[in-house]
Amino acid sequence: MSQSNDPPFALTHQLSWGLDQPSGSSSTPRQYLPGYPQISLQDRRTVWDFLSQEFFSDDLDRMADKLWWMSKQDSRNISPLHRQLVKRRTVIITEDPKLHLVWIYDRIFIKPLPRYIMSYAFWQDYLCNDKNNDISKRTRIHRAALGYLRTYYYLSAGVVGHFAGR
Repeated sequence: MSQSNDPPFALTHQLSWGLDQPSGSSSTPRQYLPGYPQISLQDRRTVWDFLSQEFFSDDLDRMADKLWWMSKQDSRNISPLHRQLVKRRTVIITEDPKLHLVWIYDRIFIKPLPRYIMSYAFWQDYLCNDKNNDISKRTRIHRAALGYLRTYYYLSAGVVGHFAGR
């Protein structure tokens, strides 16, 4: 399976600049993963282990080929956040990737989008080009991270559309 060697957004569209090094700067790059000061960027193995915990859900992976039984393959079933409120659902923040966008009765669980996933430099250095990691693990993390970006695009779709129309 081939994967793009480019981040899924342009540098000008990134929302997190914490890993950028100004051009011509001799300052040292950030030493830790943005939002996680205990994760050193110099220890790539620790970063990859952390990313695995952040994005993998073995339970979801085991039933992924059967999810079409419950939902369509398009994204129309992901309601923007404001629609969750209209549906009288309370947003519950979770760090568990297998609960992301799971709803039951009047609650929906959402895993926060980490700052580093909105960094062009992070995608470029870790998710698109890291040759030091197992290709299947990197591909799996890359696909999972793209999935999180996709869900947040749809969760914010109403807001983005609202401001784009102004």
